[in-house]
Amino acid sequence: MLRSRLTATNAKFKFAIIVSSIIIIAYLAINIFVIGGDQFVYTLNNFMTIPLAIVTTLFAFSLWKLVSVGTSSRILWGNLVVGWAFWTTAEILWVVYGYLFQEVPYPSLADFFWLVGYIPIGYGLYKRLRVIPLRLNPMQRWGLWGVLTVTILFTWIFVVNPTIQSNDTSDMLQSSLNIIFPVADLLLLMWVLRLFFIFTGGDQGVGWILITIGFLAHSLSNLIFSYAVLFDLYYPDLKVNLFSGTLVDAPYNISYLFWLVGLYALRLTWPQYRPFETILQPKPIPNTSILVFLGGDDKVIETSNNFSVVFGVNDIHGKSLSELLQIPEGISKSILERIRKDGKIVDYPLQLSDSFGGAQGVYIIGSVLNPSGEYRGCALLFRILFEQDYSLDQSLSDYQKSMISHLHTLCGSYEHANIRKLLMDYYLVYLKRLYNISFQSGGAQVSSAFLEYLQRTAFERNWPLQFSPKELIMDGDYQLSMVRESLPVLLQMAKNLACELTDPKTVENEMELVSSQFSESIHRNIAFFSQ
Repeated sequence: MLRSRLTATNAKFKFAIIVSSIIIIAYLAINIFVIGGDQFVYTLNNFMTIPLAIVTTLFAFSLWKLVSVGTSSRILWGNLVVGWAFWTTAEILWVVYGYLFQEVPYPSLADFFWLVGYIPIGYGLYKRLRVIPLRLNPMQRWGLWGVLTVTILFTWIFVVNPTIQSNDTSDMLQSSLNIIFPVADLLLLMWVLRLFFIFTGGDQGVGWILITIGFLAHSLSNLIFSYAVLFDLYYPDLKVNLFSGTLVDAPYNISYLFWLVGLYALRLTWPQYRPFETILQPKPIPNTSILVFLGGDDKVIETSNNFSVVFGVNDIHGKSLSELLQIPEGISKSILERIRKDGKIVDYPLQLSDSFGGAQGVYIIGSVLNPSGEYRGCALLFRILFEQDYSLDQSLSDYQKSMISHLHTLCGSYEHANIRKLLMDYYLVYLKRLYNISFQSGGAQVSSAFLEYLQRTAFERNWPLQFSPKELIMDGDYQLSMVRESLPVLLQMAKNLACELTDPKTVENEMELVSSQFSESIHRNIAFFSQ
């Protein structure tokens, strides 16, 4: 999956994790060992929630401000802000009730704000799931349904069923709330876990893992709270016990801390996800091989049978290299001196004029013919872009083709790297445009899902490709065969995803627009080297 650099390189996030870990350990110790006495623990648990809830809401609001207007992320974060604001109000009312009364009344106005807060949070998460059409793999589905099954069984056995059995017909509102709250927690948990399995990789994944843990702790705390209240185990006589401190209040307050650190992680990584503004156009590379054989006197002995087609020269025997190619004597001399000195020359750039009146960029590969290293002549391989009759290599003899292969192996040409770069540059233009569509659809979060989708596709097919929001496909020494196989598949998968984010017509129009920006030379070059 996408590798995260946040936990490895960001000093601010490391500091936040260290501070949060210290707070969690100390806070759990206070509740487990009732450090400071019952009254201190009770007061700490009540008052600690308010600042955490306020800061969490403000952080969510800051993320909402970062999101572009009209995107699905705006809906998500707007609803989370509203929902957390309702819950923050409920936390404040709970403390006020605790201050005014010896026992907080149930139900109360605080419960109303908690209940209403579920609606925007649930709606925001649901809408985000509808926008991101990613499918879970079998392992993720098993994980999701495993957690939900355990939670549902726990809720039914320890909360819902006892509530129904002890149904107090004189207070239907309280009995109804005892069932509504657990069901609402289950729905939130289901949607959050679904999002968690989508955002498991990369820097965005770190934030969503923490947010998911926060919702999980929050839901479990609420479920245990419902059980504890049902059997009068929540601070009986204002005494701290296993239920009230360690199993209810501690995970409840810690959930806000996880949300806060998760939101902070997303806030730190948000600037990485931006649409690609400058998209480099690929350049065509030579597609035709031409051989020239020189004797010990540096005169031409032979050329491959496609030489005359490109350069329009038939009389070749006995000519010098400068005469044959019509280049300055100094350049010819430099090429031959390098071959004499090093025994070979690799990817030497040169400009030549072809028989059609055009200037051609050529690179030369060459080696001495004598295996002992004594100079008795050399073989030169010219790689040239010939578009009139696309590639003349099919006209070469078997011997000439074997000599070309031998020179590539002997000299270590960069041709495969050049072909790989050509294909990568070409497909990246399309992929980056599809990435931009995903960003316009849902901002950083959907862009992260887009990259995770491609990363998952590559992982499932054992392609060692790595993706990032900065480059999309990270540069690497990938095998040419793998690049040829993977890029068309990734492009199709990205198009399928973009079609679900928008619509097929929009995607097709964008792809046609990208294609029209390339010359016919580029398309032919790509088709030739994709084989």
